[in-house]
Formats: sequence, structure tokens, C-alpha cells
Amino acid sequence: MRRNLDQSEAAIVQVFEEKQRVWECEMEELRQNYAGRLQQVTRRAQRTQQALQAQLARLQQDKRRLQDEMTLLLAQREELEKKCLDFRKEQADILPRLEETKWEVCQKVGEISLLKQQLRESQGEVTQRAGEMVALRGQLKDLNAQLREREETEISLKESFCTKTLELERCEAELQTMLAEVTVLRERLLSPPETPTSLPALPAPDPLLTLQSDDSKVQWQESGDVRLQLERLQGELRLERQQREQQALTFAQERQTWQDEKERVLKYQAQLQLSYVEMLQKNQALEERVDKLGAQIATPSPPEPPVSVSISLTSPTPPAEEKKLPEMHQLAPPWPVSTRLERIESTEI
Repeated sequence: MRRNLDQSEAAIVQVFEEKQRVWECEMEELRQNYAGRLQQVTRRAQRTQQALQAQLARLQQDKRRLQDEMTLLLAQREELEKKCLDFRKEQADILPRLEETKWEVCQKVGEISLLKQQLRESQGEVTQRAGEMVALRGQLKDLNAQLREREETEISLKESFCTKTLELERCEAELQTMLAEVTVLRERLLSPPETPTSLPALPAPDPLLTLQSDDSKVQWQESGDVRLQLERLQGELRLERQQREQQALTFAQERQTWQDEKERVLKYQAQLQLSYVEMLQKNQALEERVDKLGAQIATPSPPEPPVSVSISLTSPTPPAEEKKLPEMHQLAPPWPVSTRLERIESTEI
């Protein structure tokens, strides 16, 4: 058993030695294989380490950059929080102002509607005044035509008066000559003949004397007729003078009344022109106010700065057109406006 055990032990040792050699060969092969693999893995790990180091450097740079950005964003966040607080405060302050602006906008809308209504009324008044001016122009033309007719009648009356005066002078001259003849005949008739102391016997009547007495009677009758005609002509002359004086007086009165009416019409026309100019100015002022209010409503002021909001909410100063205009008698008549009024009246006609 011992020999068997020794033989088996030797065989076992031999087997184990062979196995050990095989194992050593395999281990050497494995060592070489794994050494090559280890070198490859080492090289790969070095490359990977280099790449990781580069990536780590990049990541560190990104980290620093992100830290800087984070600090900047934190600062911006703080600023934005402060601004947000300020905006909230401003919003709390602006809310009542916005309510006031809404009320003011409603009030301005009402004012715009009222101004539009006033503008329509003023345009109606302007058209009415233009119609009145056209009617007054027609009346003025009629009055001028009547005045020319009265002047023509006055000229004709003056001419008739001159002719009647010439006829009267001629009649007076004839009357004077006839009166002179009548006085001569009267002196001849009334002169007494020379009476002698002793009255002789009355001679027979001379037919020549009777003929002369008949002629004197006829002349006396003619002188009476001439005197009556002269008195009649004098009465007609006095009546004509009275009528002429009455006509001249009535014509002067009518001329004065026409002149007064003409002056009144011209004054009223000037007042209408001035009121038309005033109405145009008011219309322009109202249109400007309507445009301004429409622009204010269309483009509201931004509520960022509170000072600008407070300024925009202050009561607007009245424009220069809303100032009190001077009275009509204080204004000078604008000459270019009259031509414009004539153009308007011509277009309306």
C-alpha cells in the first residue's frame, strides 16, 4: 500500500506538475493577452482621461460662466423684484387716477357731443345769416333802384319848375308892359281937360274921341283880363312853389329815411359779416377742440411715469380761441372776408 501510495503519489505529482506547466503556459498566455489588453485599456483610459480632463475644464469654464450668469440673474431678479414692487405701488397709486381719467374721458365725450351740437347749430346760424345777407342785398338793390327813381323824379320836377319859372318871368314881363300901357291910358283918361272961364256952347261930339274912348275901354277890359290872368298865374306859381317846396320837403324826408335805412342796412350787413367771421372763428376753434379731444381719446398717455400721468390729468388750459371776443362795434370790417362772403353768397344763390 505504501509502494502503491508512493507510485500514485509520484503519478499524482507528475500529473500535477504537467498540469502546473500547462497552467503556467496558460497563465503566461493569459498574462500576455491581458497585458496587451491592459495596455490597450490603459491607452484608452488615458485618452478617455484626457478627454474627460478637457471636458472637465470646459465644464469648469461653463460652471464659472453659469455662476457669473447666475449672479447677474440674481442681481437682475433683485432689480426686477424692486421694479415689480415699485410698479405695484405705482399701480396702486394710478388706479384712482385711471378712474378719474375714465370719468374725464366720459366728460370729454359729452363735451365733444355738445361741441358737435353747437357746431351744427352755429353752421345753421351761419347759413341763416347768409340767407339774411342775401335778402338784405336784394332789399338794398331795391332801395337803390327806388332812390334812383326818386332822384329822376326830382330832376324832372326841377326841370318843370325851371320851365314854369321861365314862363312866369315871361308872363310877369308881359304883365309889366301891359300895366305900363294901362297906367298910360289911365293917365290919359283921368287927366281933366282945360276948362275956360266962360263956358262956351258945347260942341258936337267928335267921333274920333268916342272912338278913342271905346279903344280905352277895350284896353281897360283887356288890362283887367290880363290882371286876372296874372293873378291866376301868380296863384298857380304860388301853388306850384308850395307844391315844389312840399315835394322837396317830402323828398328830403324820404331821402333821409332811405339814407337812414341804407345806413342801417349797411351797418346790419357789417354786423352780419362780423358775426359771420366770429362764427367762423368759433367753428374753427370748436373743430380744433374736437380734433384735440379726439386725439387725446384715441391716444391715451402711457401710465409709466407718475409725473406725466399727473400732468396729463391736470385740467387743460383753455385755448386762445375760447377767449372772449370783442364786441361787434369794436371790430374793424375785414375786407378779404367781404369778398369771401360774396363768394359764399354767390354759391348759395
